Amino acid sequence: MKKQIIAVVVSCLCAVTHALAQGTVNFNNFVSGSVDAPIRNEAGVLCSGAGYFAQLWGGPVGGPLVALGTPGIVPFRTGGFAGYVNVGSAGGRPIAGVLAGQNATVQVRAWAAASGADWLTASTSPGGIFGSSPLLTLATGGVPDPVTGVPSLPSNLIGLQGFQLVPEPATYALFGLGAMALFLRRRK
Repeated sequence: MKKQIIAVVVSCLCAVTHALAQGTVNFNNFVSGSVDAPIRNEAGVLCSGAGYFAQLWGGPVGGPLVALGTPGIVPFRTGGFAGYVNVGSAGGRPIAGVLAGQNATVQVRAWAAASGADWLTASTSPGGIFGSSPLLTLATGGVPDPVTGVPSLPSNLIGLQGFQLVPEPATYALFGLGAMALFLRRRK
């Protein structure tokens, strides 16, 4: 009798685990053979080292995007791998509110470290240098195997496009004002 009760409890727990498994994605902008989306800085050079940071944002399709992962903010690789995020072996990111196998929307956001500690600060600071990929909708991983219960690998960001960081728009306005001042001064 005890064995039957234990079997029922384990089966129920497995069913709940399967039903509540979160969808996962692999936060890597380079995966050999499937993803190659380098990120360039404001000068068009590949982002490199701790001078630039990136973070993956995601959420349900049509819903708000939130920062994924803890801590989630990662620097860039250097040398021949410049332009690619340095997530090490911990690239899998669960997406709250998205079940395993369901579609999710994700976006890679990057910024210059000198512009702030996070993307929101960099994107609202005068002179902040930041950028983001186009939104990407994809099916998530983490689907449990029906026999073993082992979840599938996180989905790669197939379809991700590389992008370039740009200065905050107020910087362009200041540049324009400076150029106009030089022009007017030269005319006198």
